[in-house]
Amino acid sequence: MLKELIINENKYITGRTLHCLTNLKSLSLVSNELIDNKTLREMTNLTKLEFSGDNVCNDTLIQLTKN
Repeated sequence: MLKELIINENKYITGRTLHCLTNLKSLSLVSNELIDNKTLREMTNLTKLEFSGDNVCNDTLIQLTKN
């Protein structure tokens, strides 16, 4: 069972793929353009999220802290 995922310079993994990873606890996104905020909001088991860039919005971060 996958618990941690690190994605560097993502060009292929989409939000639809991550919807299947419901047990994921840790996610690192670097240079990500394909994983959207809606996908992150639905990842309710995340205990650690790291990202760089500007494609994660404030509303998404607020929603994740409520989970």
